[in-house]
Amino acid sequence: MRAGDLVRFKTTERDSEWLIGLLLRYDRFTKIAEILSDDQVYYTPGRLVEVHQRGFKDRPKPTGT
Repeated sequence: MRAGDLVRFKTTERDSEWLIGLLLRYDRFTKIAEILSDDQVYYTPGRLVEVHQRGFKDRPKPTGT
């Protein structure tokens, strides 16, 4: 997981529905994800986070005419 990825996550293991948000940061040592969703920042364990759509690492520069 990288910053900028669109992820789906649960806030607790008991939640039945997934939320979708933007991954701001993922700490590989503590395995905690910082996710922005609905103007709130969530701190969620990595086991409750899945990549929904990859973000762009480097966008190609448009070639103009």
